[in-house]
Amino acid sequence: DGATKSMEDQKTAADELVNSLTDVANAAAAARAAEAGGSDDIKRQIILAQARGKNSQQVFELEQKLRQQEIRELRILGQTYLQEYQTRKKLGTLSVADAEVLAAKIEEINKQGRDKNTEILAANITRQRELDEQALENAKKRQEANEKAAATARAAKLQELQDNLAFLELDLLAVKKNSAEELDLKKKIVRAKRDIELNAEKLSAAEIALIRAKAVDEQLKLQKEFNERATAAQLQGQIDT
Repeated sequence: DGATKSMEDQKTAADELVNSLTDVANAAAAARAAEAGGSDDIKRQIILAQARGKNSQQVFELEQKLRQQEIRELRILGQTYLQEYQTRKKLGTLSVADAEVLAAKIEEINKQGRDKNTEILAANITRQRELDEQALENAKKRQEANEKAAATARAAKLQELQDNLAFLELDLLAVKKNSAEELDLKKKIVRAKRDIELNAEKLSAAEIALIRAKAVDEQLKLQKEFNERATAAQLQGQIDT
């Protein structure tokens, strides 16, 4: 009937209006995107950054910049439809069909903007997780490198200490028995063995103290034995005299 046809005509006219506005808005959006700093320009920057092997943080920042620019361009696009809606409403030429179609188009653009904001938030969360994981990985690698360097240093130190002990033991074979020089070398050997034990990995404070105390006791014992032999020899000499 006439009312149905009128609604159909309004709907057709509204669709034509939106199509016309869309063509104009898209052309304007394409022009803005092609400008320096527009979304097309930023996309080219991303491609070049990836080709040049830029680090992931630089690429991420460009990608976020692109999303923000796309939101700005969507906002401008939405203003085109909103202004048309408000102008027609003010002039009293806004049909029901126009209002519905324009409102739908505005809501579609708003949804795209909300989705883009969600992308920005999700990208920030993902990037932070990546940075946290990378920080942990870097810390792990540093720890492994430090442990490897420490192990290498300990091995070199151990070889040095073992060589020193071997030389002392060779020297001991060449000195006179029960002499002061022999006592000195024996004490040095005790200290050399102590240093080898102290070179071990991850000793506790208690273990270190025990190793040191043991070395002191051994040296005191050597000194005591030497003194006793010297005293006995002196007494024997007096008796012989």
